[in-house]
Amino acid sequence: MRLEESRTRLEFVDASLTLSYDLLDPELQEGWRALAVFPETFDVEAAAAVWEVEPDEARDTLGGLLRYSMVEWDEASGRYRLHGLARLFASSRLSEVERTAARRRHAEHYREVLALAGDLYLEGVDDLMRGLTLFDLEWPNIQARPGRPGPRLTPKKTMRQRGCVAVTRARECMCSTCASTRANKSSGWRPRWPLHDA
Repeated sequence: MRLEESRTRLEFVDASLTLSYDLLDPELQEGWRALAVFPETFDVEAAAAVWEVEPDEARDTLGGLLRYSMVEWDEASGRYRLHGLARLFASSRLSEVERTAARRRHAEHYREVLALAGDLYLEGVDDLMRGLTLFDLEWPNIQARPGRPGPRLTPKKTMRQRGCVAVTRARECMCSTCASTRANKSSGWRPRWPLHDA
């Protein structure tokens, strides 16, 4: 009985999404399908990167999708997301060419986000916290292998948990990694991502 109820529910969701999807113009359909590469929430800049458009245009497109209830918006975080079932539906309608292009642009964008988080981490206590926060927020997208099987990065701890004691005590950490990073920074060499286990 429960399996039959689940099937009925899934059929209803599929029919509902199909109806909404068919109301979109072809350009909105294409943009919405590409959002399937995001495993969790995303911001306007990330959508703009995947669509290869300016952020203002991405904001307008997301607003159009929001009017059709094809994306969810969280005002508190300022981020969008696709419901899990909507993501599966969108992914099932991506062509291989679209999927490959969207994955590549997604990966390129989050490589830049990761580099920014790393740079902030190296700048000092205030920026260090911003770097950790950015990393933690974007971790699902950074580690994503959208639509592809295979191993994913699985840290034993989050970046905040791995950070040096300066994160919580607002002072210079004396661990060997942080000490060598400070010495190397003074000589002009900057490692991209000097993390260590606390």
